[in-house]
Amino acid sequence: MERSDTYNELKEIRTSGVDELKPEIKSLKGISEIFKALSDDSRSKIVYMLSKKELCVGDIAYILDMNLQAVSYHLRMLKSQDIIKSRRAGKMIYYSLFDDYISNIIELAAQYRLGV
Repeated sequence: MERSDTYNELKEIRTSGVDELKPEIKSLKGISEIFKALSDDSRSKIVYMLSKKELCVGDIAYILDMNLQAVSYHLRMLKSQDIIKSRRAGKMIYYSLFDDYISNIIELAAQYRLGV
């Protein structure tokens, strides 16, 4: 057996079972954007709060002791990533999580951080 034959056989053994990962990896495109949005402490706190209860900008600003403009900025960023959604009730706008998937991520991260 020549060196190139051995190399090709080893390559086949190493890559067997790996090819099915390619489409999965390609489907993850953009996932880092979600983590970028959650990487800011204020935004991750907002998402955590919204996983517990629907809140308006004023409530979030009060709880985080932040000004309304800063909270609005973070809410816009989270909304642009489809992490949160809003609904209008008269003059008030209430925010909640887009779906339970993000809630699960935040809960797992909190458990990991607390060593649970």
